[in-house]
Formats: sequence, structure tokens, C-alpha cells
Amino acid sequence: MKRMSGLMLAAAIMMQSIPAVAASPESELLDVSSFTIMDEDLVYIGADYLNPAMTLFDSQEYAPESPDKTNVGSEKWNATDRSKNWKPNWQSEFGEDAFFMDLGANYVITGICFLDTNGVQDWIMEDGEPFNWNTCVDFTTDAYQTWRGIQIEKPRSTRYLRFSTPCGDSGVAELALYGYKESELTAAQKAKTAVRENDSDAEPLTAGQQIGFNAFIDDPMTAIMAAGNVREYHNLSWMFDDTGKVKFTQGTWGDMDSYYSAMHARNISIIPCFQGGSSVISGGKTPPEIAVPNGADPTDPASYALHAQAMYQVAARYGSNKNVDPATLNVADGSEPKVGMGLLQAAENSNEPNKTWSGKANYFTPFELAAMCSADYDGHEGTIPHAGVKQADPHFQLAMGGMLNTASLLDYLSQMKLWFNYNRTDGKFAVDIINVHLGPDTYNPEDSSFTARVQEIKQWIQENAPGTKLWISEFEIPMTDCETEGIDNHDNETYQLRYAQRVARTYLMAMSAGVDRMTKFQLRDEGEGVYYNSGLVTGKGEWKKKQAWYYTACMTNVLKNMEFRQEIRNGTAAVRQYEFVPCPASSSTDTVYCLWSPTNA
Repeated sequence: MKRMSGLMLAAAIMMQSIPAVAASPESELLDVSSFTIMDEDLVYIGADYLNPAMTLFDSQEYAPESPDKTNVGSEKWNATDRSKNWKPNWQSEFGEDAFFMDLGANYVITGICFLDTNGVQDWIMEDGEPFNWNTCVDFTTDAYQTWRGIQIEKPRSTRYLRFSTPCGDSGVAELALYGYKESELTAAQKAKTAVRENDSDAEPLTAGQQIGFNAFIDDPMTAIMAAGNVREYHNLSWMFDDTGKVKFTQGTWGDMDSYYSAMHARNISIIPCFQGGSSVISGGKTPPEIAVPNGADPTDPASYALHAQAMYQVAARYGSNKNVDPATLNVADGSEPKVGMGLLQAAENSNEPNKTWSGKANYFTPFELAAMCSADYDGHEGTIPHAGVKQADPHFQLAMGGMLNTASLLDYLSQMKLWFNYNRTDGKFAVDIINVHLGPDTYNPEDSSFTARVQEIKQWIQENAPGTKLWISEFEIPMTDCETEGIDNHDNETYQLRYAQRVARTYLMAMSAGVDRMTKFQLRDEGEGVYYNSGLVTGKGEWKKKQAWYYTACMTNVLKNMEFRQEIRNGTAAVRQYEFVPCPASSSTDTVYCLWSPTNA
């Protein structure tokens, strides 16, 4: 018995000395509720006839047990919604349909199941990381109303997944992932997508300068003088001569030096908006607004070299840096080379780059706009010579083109951030100003979704690009309730009074909500149709000032040395009260109170 006990003890010691072989974690249906799922193609997301990628994950409780056991039984099958396939877009010119998933940790995906409903469509599943994908598996949806499973032959650890199909109906109503969590994100992975603070040091605007409108170089100063700020529509095609040199004169309309100097002398803050395309860059009589050479990759910052070099010339001339190397100037004949004129603090690099109504040639995907912004910001970290506003003047600011306030706006910004994270070594969100077109959507601005939407955008900024400013560079006012049949709106006194009131109230609400600059569309009425009565003055050549012009001029004058302090809660919703105090640079000791009743009475 003693010998047997010794043998058993020795065996036990030997067993303890043998390293244990860790069993692979068991694969299971993954809970996708904590994953970030985002469509890449955002063109029409939000339309009620399309279905975003989240549609594929809305019946997970009815998914198969595993890829090799796809029979779910009649009860689950009957409870599964099979009527909606993933369908983000119908227009093939906008490219393939794709979505990606950030799993928030490192997972090994061992298999998938997909609910094949109808049609024949080719799919690709990829892992890896954004802009560096590896194919895991491809498959075809060639069955009808059935769950199908696929085992991944060589599963590997990944943080991201991407699925893509050609444009059209995907043929899939539900998608399930199987695998296991391998590890949390590494420090390097976390750093890759970490939030970077924007270190902008631009001088803040006064409350009066926050109030402005869009204008053109041929608008008279007698009309422009009401502004605290002016957003100048400036076609990119005006910028270049035939050799690609930058012009600072605009045909018979005048020159930019005089135009900007006249506004600067009146303490009007100026922001040129360089919009549209250029034949010098892209060729053709009607060049696309995506200003790259024909055939160039629009997701490559180097493709925007000429655009970014023009932005450099603007910042060099009109910024505050007087030490720009003259050898870097590329000024057209007839324009005297100048630097550091101190007339501008910022420039905007496009207008409504996410518009959908004029085709793909004029629609920037988030990745394309990020690439152009990176070039226009600092020449993509200095890799493009003499390009980007920061290389000319480190204090000059870049405003991204004014974005349409679409349902997918925040996703669009998030995709831009992803591009910056994975394509810039500093990971910086390479714009100083996020710029949106947004106004009230009800007759009483105070009852609209305006403030709530501003707060959503500002929250995104705080969480993803803190320190970045928010501008609203176009807004308009709903007015159909004031129209009278048979009376031109210009002659309708009630219409003009209410219009002036609503414009003023929208400016005030924007300041209260934290918007850094609010610019109305626009100074002058524009032709017929929807823009016939959109101005603060009547049409070109007439320039008759409306009541809204006088309201705006009054506000910019009274608030020219003030800054918004707070909304004073007075215990009643019947009266709004805002308090403005002198700016730090002002010698004034006055306090301005603005009170109004948020009604149309």
C-alpha cells in the first residue's frame, strides 16, 4: 500500500509539470448589439423605400443555432420578418453597397448564417481593418426563403468586418455571426481610433460677427454692410488661369483684394466658399465638383494637389503670416504677389459636397471628402508641396464644405473620422470647422427641431473632434403660412414682418445653442421659383432692402462688441430672454438683453 501511494504521488507531480493545452473557446452566436454597424453608401440612407444595414440584425433571436444547423423550426421561422432585405441604394453610379462593423474587441469569426430570401447576388465578407481588407469568404444568394450557413475555413482574429455586394437588392433579410471573443483591444488599436483635440487658436467672433449671410463679389457694399459676417460664393473655376496659376481678379466684377479689404474695413468677418469644379484640374467643359484629374483616385489626397495648392495661395495672401516664402507663390499674371494681408481667418473648400441630385460626379463620399480636406488642411501632413492652408499660415482655418443636414450626417462625419484615423499618421480630424446647412423646420423657430439637431451635432463634435467649431453656413425660414393668394410676397406686409422676425429669432437661437457662426441663404433674391423671396434685399440690380435686412443690420450693430452669455429663465415660456455681455477686448460696460415672444402674433 505504501509503494502504491508513492507511485500515485509521483504520477500526480508529473501531471502537474505538463503544461495544460488551452481548449479553443466554443463558437456561439454573437450578440451584435454592442457592435458599431455602418453603411458605407450613405447617399440615400433615410429614404423610406431603402433599408440600412441594421435591417440585417433586427431578428437575431430567430437565427440558427450554428452554421451547420440552419433549421430553426416553424415557430422561429414564422416569427422572422423576411419582408425587408438590406437595400441601401438603387443607383449603381454611386458604387457597390457595403457596410462595415467595428466589433469593439478582437473576435475570431468562425462562421455566418444568412437568410437568403430572393434573387441572385454576389457577396464578399472581409476582415482586417479599414482601407486594408482581406477576403474571408464570398458567396452567392441563389436560393429562396431559407437560412444558409457558411463555416470560415481559416478564421483569424479581427476587430473589423466588411460585407459588400453590387448595387441593388442584396437578397438577404438577416445575417448572423458566429465565433468568440479573443481579446480586448490592444493599446495600439485604441490609440488608432482615439479622439484627438483640435488645437485651433482662431480669435473668436463677436456676437455681431456671428450673424451674417451669403453674398457675391458683385453685390454692392451698401447691401453687404448689414452683415457681421459674409460667406462669399466663389466658383473654383474663377481661381485658375489656363496654366494653373491662381488668379485674384474676377473678370469685370473687380478683384478679391479690394472686395475683402472693403469688408474688413467694416469689421465684417469674411469666409470665401470655393465651390464647384475646374476644367484646369479635371478637363472638359462641365468639370465635376470632385476636383481631381480625370481618372485619378478621389480617395487619394495627392489627387487634390492643385485644389490644395490653390488653398495654400489663398491662405498665403490673405492670412496673417508675413513670412511666407515668395518662391512658393504661384500667382497669375496681372495679380501682384502678396503675403500676410490679414484679411481672412478661414476658407471653405466646397459647397454641399454630400448633395445627391446631380450625380456621383458631384457627390463626395465621406472618404473622398476626408481625402480632399486632408490635402487642403496641411497638404496631407506636408506630403504635397506648397499645399494646404496650414503650410501657408498655421493659424489659418479650414472649414469643410457646408453639409446638407441629411439623416445620415453624423454617420458621414464618423466615416470621415475613420479615414483620418487610418490615413493620417496623426489621426487628426483635419478640419477646424464643421459646417452644416440647417434651419428651422416649423413656422415658429422655437417649436422646430433646430436646437435639438444643433445639440446632436455638437455632442458628436465633443465625443469625436473636440475643439472643432460648428458653423451653419446656409439656412432659410418656412413661410408658406404667411402667403396670400394673388399678392406677391414682396408686397405682403405681414409676410415681410414675420420673415424679419423669424430670421432674427433664428440667429438668436443659434447663438444660444452654441453655433459659432450663422450665415443666411442669402443676401439677394435669386430669380424665380423657390429662391424668389429668399433674400434680405430684392434681386440683382434692384437691391431694395426688406425689413429682414434692417433687423439684421440692427442686430449686428448692437451686438458688435458683445458675446452671448446665457438664456435667462424667467418662469414662463411666453417670453424668451437672452443676455449679452461685452467681449474681453471691449471697453464697454453695457449689458444687452434681448427679449421676444416666440409666437407669430
